[in-house]
Amino acid sequence: MVIYERNNRIREALALRNMKQVELCEKTGIAKGTLNNWLAQRWQPKQEPIMKMAQVLDVSEMWLAGYDVPP
Repeated sequence: MVIYERNNRIREALALRNMKQVELCEKTGIAKGTLNNWLAQRWQPKQEPIMKMAQVLDVSEMWLAGYDVPP
């Protein structure tokens, strides 16, 4: 279930980097409400925001998207 994994992986990557959601939003330009909707599984992020988050969080895009690859 990739959607569930993605939401957990965003949270996991934030914890690994000791970063708050608001900091991720500031660094990526993603609106706070949008990130909250992704984490609440209301919406799914498209490729561009996944790429931005992966760069800021220093993890693999594929891992962040929920695929079974190393972070």
